[in-house]
Amino acid sequence: MNTKFNLILLAAGKSKRMGYPKALLEFDNTHNFLEQILSEYLKHKQLNNIILVLNTELLEISKQQNIKLQKKIKITFNKNLEKDRFFSIFLAAKKMHIPYPSFIQNIDNPFIKLEDIDTMIQNLNEKEILIPKINTENVHPILVNSIIINQIKNSPNFEGNLRTFLLHHKKQYIDLQNEMLLLNINTPENYETIFRQKPKIKQTN
Repeated sequence: MNTKFNLILLAAGKSKRMGYPKALLEFDNTHNFLEQILSEYLKHKQLNNIILVLNTELLEISKQQNIKLQKKIKITFNKNLEKDRFFSIFLAAKKMHIPYPSFIQNIDNPFIKLEDIDTMIQNLNEKEILIPKINTENVHPILVNSIIINQIKNSPNFEGNLRTFLLHHKKQYIDLQNEMLLLNINTPENYETIFRQKPKIKQTN
């Protein structure tokens, strides 16, 4: 499948359990989580736009850290963090001029690779949702087609959550080899186990 796609990158949460904004956590000597995820998606030639959902606090911190955002990246703000992440996805869908198939990517898993992205976009067919699996476990990101993006964009109700919204849609599963996708970084203990150091903010130049 040779089609353009969008990315919805969800980074609006307050990261209460972590104690640090997850988007700015150090991934390596070069990137924080946000930069690492963006760098992988931006490598793909079929990427149309990235819609980055932030809270206002994270925007201010990002400015202080001098994070450089490319022209393909659009920013929207979730000022209603008490609502489920479904509301963040709705805000992102509203930013899309063309509802291409879209990855829904959480900021707490920065291990996505270009080959994962390419395998998924090449295998999206008439099914409405593509869900990756590692062994027998479902992982993220998921890839949804333009039908679902339009439905979310026009949704009048945010009382449910994404899982409930997608419950009756057709699903397709694909096996990936990147076992790091099994890992979510939600607590300092998660971070320390994986990165062998205490959580810290990555200072960018």
